[in-house]
Amino acid sequence: MAIYSASFRPPIARSAGRSATAAAAYRAGCVVVDTRTGEVHDYTKKRGVMHAEIILPGGGHAPDRAEFWNSVEHHHRRKDAQVARELVLAIPCELPPYAQIQLAREMGVTLAQEYGIAVDVCVHEPSKDGDDRNTHAHMLMTACHVTETGKLGRKCDLIDPIHCNRNRCETAADWLRPIWERLANQALAEAGSDARIDHRSHAARGLTEVPGSHHGPAVTDMLRNGRDSEVADRIAAEAAAILSRQVLDAQAAAELLEAQAAQALADLEAELEIERVQALREAAEAAEREAQARAAAEAAERLQAAQEAAQAQARAAEQAAAVQAAAERAVEAQRRADEREAQARSAAERLQAVKDAEQALAAREAAQRAVDAAERQRQALWPAYDQAVSGQREAGRSLVATARAVPKIGVWRRAIEAYGAAFEALERAQKVLQRAGEKLAAALAKLEMLDPAVRERREAREAQAREAYQDQQRRIAKASADAAAQAAAGRQRGGQVAAHQHQEEPQDDDQERAPDVPRM
Repeated sequence: MAIYSASFRPPIARSAGRSATAAAAYRAGCVVVDTRTGEVHDYTKKRGVMHAEIILPGGGHAPDRAEFWNSVEHHHRRKDAQVARELVLAIPCELPPYAQIQLAREMGVTLAQEYGIAVDVCVHEPSKDGDDRNTHAHMLMTACHVTETGKLGRKCDLIDPIHCNRNRCETAADWLRPIWERLANQALAEAGSDARIDHRSHAARGLTEVPGSHHGPAVTDMLRNGRDSEVADRIAAEAAAILSRQVLDAQAAAELLEAQAAQALADLEAELEIERVQALREAAEAAEREAQARAAAEAAERLQAAQEAAQAQARAAEQAAAVQAAAERAVEAQRRADEREAQARSAAERLQAVKDAEQALAAREAAQRAVDAAERQRQALWPAYDQAVSGQREAGRSLVATARAVPKIGVWRRAIEAYGAAFEALERAQKVLQRAGEKLAAALAKLEMLDPAVRERREAREAQAREAYQDQQRRIAKASADAAAQAAAGRQRGGQVAAHQHQEEPQDDDQERAPDVPRM
């Protein structure tokens, strides 16, 4: 009989560091560039790939393997996503190569049509140093639904064993076994071979021989190189234990048969010796047989009940383990979601703090520009102001100078008032600059709470600002002191000019008053 082997491998999951692009490149023996990560998976040196194609629902094909599996990788956005699942099938060695490829394609079409997914069918010939009967097929299946045109959809729950166990529905492995048996046996019959495969276990088929065990590529490579393998030793020990149990069972059966033969001989001798009590013995034997029948029936019922209880307990344990695993995954998912939410809130708060600090900095810079503009205005008005004060001082020295200065009094007064207004504007701009600096300090303090690395930049900017502010204050104080001294002298001379003018010529109500010195 041909060998039956059909098994689902662990899913292609990002949490395990795997990708569908790498898996597809290896199984097809080609090169695939992962556009999501930038990795280049080049397996063009791999030998033994007999056939490779991607089958879509409806019997269509995906012409570009790299493009298709890259689209699958981009379709799944979770960092722990399961992007694909893999089924490995042992193809009967009794089939010729073309029939082996055709059988694998039929299985791929059946899977794609049944579950509405895409199946990458890759048929591998036996390895060079391995069993020459080990022709096998890798069925790399998408974890999501795929349309007949290759468009990706929602997750395919029916190939997820956790979903099937939770909803108590048939898993893909349960559905697959009889389907693969039927397709393979049909191909063997068409090829004229008497070999057949059977998906049932040895126990279900009533076989006593030890079932074969699959070592896997790593263990097989170790054994070929003459190295020891714990896995191979464990498999051999398990086979020896099964054989030992079978020998013990055979010995027990032989002892039971011997005991039964001895008992039968004793019964026969007893029948010959006590023929006179035949009727009584027959009655006793009938009663004993009836009791044995009842005991056997009761024992069978108890055995059946115990088996059913054991099966129910095993199913309950599996369901409890599945529920526990699902609960742990849910807790882990919630923890990761909470971490992402906290990170998002922290990032949002820091972004807002940065925006506030930038706005406060812009306001302080605008205020600084306003102070600089007011200072330039004051400096621009200083020559006129100085000339007005000097003119008033000269006008008070004599009546002639006073008379000559009368037409200029209005001009002097306006120059002094303009300088005073410029000086007041400078003071207001300095107050605005001070308030902007306070707002900037508050915004930087809040940003510093969220990001301590901001402190060094803030302290550097504050040191520069303090140095500039102190230098400006020193210049303003010096200018104010000079202006105050000159203003005092101007007020004294201005009073003398006004007195002389009042004595010589009366003034109308609408005549211009003497210039006032701005309050410093």
